[in-house]
Amino acid sequence: MKIRQLLTQPVAVATAAGGALLQLLGVTWLDPLISVVFANIGTVFSALSISSATLAGELAWLPEETLTTLTLVAAGVYVLKLLDRFADQLGDKLDNDDTN
Repeated sequence: MKIRQLLTQPVAVATAAGGALLQLLGVTWLDPLISVVFANIGTVFSALSISSATLAGELAWLPEETLTTLTLVAAGVYVLKLLDRFADQLGDKLDNDDTN
């Protein structure tokens, strides 16, 4: 993938704009936290799925509705990450086939 294509991807633009805004507002801890959560979204989704589907029903102090909402958000982010990875791999494969 060329640098220009990489820098104009919507995910890259949104991440850069969000990071710049957070730095301007003085929120320096949120960017690393989001980066780590996004990098490990599969694990986060698994943990939330287990917590909301089984643990919340057994433990009264766990908020079942909140965990379900968080699970659905994590699932959406995880699916978007998988689709983005798929699109990148497909694009790379198509680019390699064109050069051969």
